[in-house]
Amino acid sequence: LSPESCKAAVGRLVDAKVHAIASAFTIAPIPTAEASVKYKAPFLWGPTQRAYTEVVASDPEKYSHCFQVDPSEVHYGYTLPIFLKDMRDSGAWKPTNNKVHIVQEQIAYCQAISKAAQASIKKQGEFEVAAITDIQFPVQDWGPVLQEIKRVGAGMVMIDHWVAAEYAAFCKQFVADPLPNSLVYLQYGPSQPEFLDLAGSAANGFVWSSVLGVYADEMGNAFRDKYKKRFPGTMGLTYTGSAYDTLMILK
Repeated sequence: LSPESCKAAVGRLVDAKVHAIASAFTIAPIPTAEASVKYKAPFLWGPTQRAYTEVVASDPEKYSHCFQVDPSEVHYGYTLPIFLKDMRDSGAWKPTNNKVHIVQEQIAYCQAISKAAQASIKKQGEFEVAAITDIQFPVQDWGPVLQEIKRVGAGMVMIDHWVAAEYAAFCKQFVADPLPNSLVYLQYGPSQPEFLDLAGSAANGFVWSSVLGVYADEMGNAFRDKYKKRFPGTMGLTYTGSAYDTLMILK
């Protein structure tokens, strides 16, 4: 997922003279886009990064072939107080307090989410950011973070990370010594099969979200059934549906 590997992958596709390019998330979207600029084949992908959309908007002619198939990551942040209010007002969540504790990783993707959440919480005014705890990939031990979570005692905890295996490790450690009655939110990561396989039953009770994915409605469930028959095993819940939709758009 390094900038060099992203550019090299696109370069190989250009050399192969493909008619179109489809891709899931890339950690370095701008170098990835740059590698495709001279070739100009339609490029549909899900980088989920506002930095990328801003670059495209700054030069739409240069990037006229690039299309982002999912919303930017800032939506994870600015919709957070909307979600919390809805959960509280519907009675699905009875908060012990209106405090939010954000645990944030340091890459630009996670920082954009955190900043959007902080700004939206402040603007909405019904919740408050009680604390911000920094983590650094790779997280070897969640122990110190869990101690800080219990010290702050916020009614809601947002783990602003994305690595499936580390999310699974967090869940296992948290359920062994939880903060009672807290609502813990994990963005995107739990949609990955690796998380579901590693976390197992420890994943129960957490909430998560994705800015794209396969719904559990009639259409979504029909797609899930067909997918699982063709690809046995744990099904991911974001880029499975997105990949299908992307190819249908190209078709």
